[in-house]
Amino acid sequence: MLLTAEGYSQAPGILNYQGVARNSVGNVLVNQNITLRLTIRTIQQPVQRYIRKQQLLLTRLACSTYR
Repeated sequence: MLLTAEGYSQAPGILNYQGVARNSVGNVLVNQNITLRLTIRTIQQPVQRYIRKQQLLLTRLACSTYR
């Protein structure tokens, strides 16, 4: 028996992101102010930018959370 399904969903207006901030040589940035910039674009030509968000974050224990 073969079963296939296709589904679509939409986030409720938020994007949760968690990551580790590192400097140019790979050292973890702890308790540092950083700027996180997220951009969502189309892949078709011409490229269009849908969303661009920028936020100042303070890293804690080498991990930052963006919401």
